[in-house]
Amino acid sequence: MKTKLELLEPSPLTDAALTNAWQREAQAEQRWGDTETYQQARQRSRQWTPAQLATIQQRWQGLEETMGAHLRAGKPVDDAEVQATAAAWVEHLRSFYSPSAELVAGLADLYVQDPEFFARYEAVQAGLPGYLQQVLSWHAIEKM
Repeated sequence: MKTKLELLEPSPLTDAALTNAWQREAQAEQRWGDTETYQQARQRSRQWTPAQLATIQQRWQGLEETMGAHLRAGKPVDDAEVQATAAAWVEHLRSFYSPSAELVAGLADLYVQDPEFFARYEAVQAGLPGYLQQVLSWHAIEKM
């Protein structure tokens, strides 16, 4: 069965983006392909329409920007607004899979340890990977 990315018609505007997406998908499958979480995410994402995918991407970007704003404002990890954003982050993860507290804490560590995740969040806001690690780890321990 072909993925949605494989079904798209290549065009000059999308060739680089598609190549990058295919590479990320192959890397994810290599790293986590044997996990239930990966299988869940793959199954769910294959059911999305292009409009649903765009909504998910916009929601994700909004959450990243909101966390960056919390960091810039110097809000502590246990601040009510920060934790409301953390709860929304975890809820957003449910678009992909069913996140346990352990999975959220592990993902929080990955944001700091994995060079690609680190670069992604550091580009949003300097220091965001470490802040996300602290916020989501606290959320996983105290709220999940």
